[in-house]
Amino acid sequence: NNNNNNRQIKACILFSCVARGKNFHMKDNYETQIFKKIFPRIPIIGFFTNGEFAPSLKNSNSLKAYGFTSVFCFVYQHNL
Repeated sequence: NNNNNNRQIKACILFSCVARGKNFHMKDNYETQIFKKIFPRIPIIGFFTNGEFAPSLKNSNSLKAYGFTSVFCFVYQHNL
């Protein structure tokens, strides 16, 4: 069932390139602060990485390695 109305987001995991920290944004927790403004009720946890994997922009059925990016992975509960 692809009905998004049955999904309830429970949390978010952030995978962020190590280069996108304080030296990039000139302040701590910049991306998580923006996330909390948009999604104030969703808990977020994350860590810095040396490369991020996400669906390819050309083919969503395959993964691609990215750099200098942040990937937000939503964890949800599917209510039947």
